Amino acid sequence: MERTPGAAGERGQAGRPRAGRQRRGDDHRVRDKGPLAIYLPGGINANTYPAQGLYSLLVLNDSAPYFAWWGVVVAAAGVAWLAFRERLVVRWVGAVSVLAVVAAFAWLALTGLTDFGGVVGPIWLVLASLGLALRRA
Repeated sequence: MERTPGAAGERGQAGRPRAGRQRRGDDHRVRDKGPLAIYLPGGINANTYPAQGLYSLLVLNDSAPYFAWWGVVVAAAGVAWLAFRERLVVRWVGAVSVLAVVAAFAWLALTGLTDFGGVVGPIWLVLASLGLALRRA
């Protein structure tokens, strides 16, 4: 008697267990959960890290790409200083710089979320770069 694909206990076309059937000890979904997947249930180090520490690492891992943009926000403050105090940069670039700095720090003060520097920073960087590259000498 010939067996058809998808019969009880067999794998589907993509080599994965059929819906509702999972091999014991094989959580194929863990590999898609990112760099901390080895510490999540089903990972190879699932029970070796405390849950509180895992949570803090997960939050840092999620926010880390945005933290780096705070250096750009601080650079925007420096460009604003150069525009209005030293008069070395065109005024509209200084105004855009002030808006970027105020927006980032206001969001930080009002919500406590540090990620907004990663939203404002790239926009400011593009505008300031164009303004400085195309200004009149």
